[in-house]
Order: sequence, then C-alpha cells, then structure tokens
Amino acid sequence: MAEQQRYSDEEAEQILRLAARSEIGDVSQDRLLAMAGELGISPQQVASAERDYREKREAERGQKESEAG
Repeated sequence: MAEQQRYSDEEAEQILRLAARSEIGDVSQDRLLAMAGELGISPQQVASAERDYREKREAERGQKESEAG
C-alpha cells in the first residue's frame, strides 16, 4: 500500500486556508465555530485566535496610519 502524503502544521494550515478561501465566502461567527468544531478546535481556541487576529489587524492599521501621517 502506498504511503499517504504527510504535511507539516504550517503546510496543512496553508492548504486548508486556500481551500476555505475558494469555497466559503463570508462566514458568521456561528459558522466559524461550527467549522472549527468539525476540525476538533474548541470554542476557546477560536476565541483566542480571533482576539490575536484582531489585535494584529489593529496594530497593522496603526502602523500604516503612522507611516502615512
């Protein structure tokens, strides 16, 4: 039997990100939690990742504004 392809965490994340981008469109928070649950990701992990994402996005906006001003 042929050995299955193995992916690193980063590779798997990138593959899933690309697949989701082409299929999902806009997602409600409830749908995001449901999708995460299907992948075995807890609501707490999603909430933490969402906070990290928003903080990073706000920091990037602040940096762009300071560079433009």
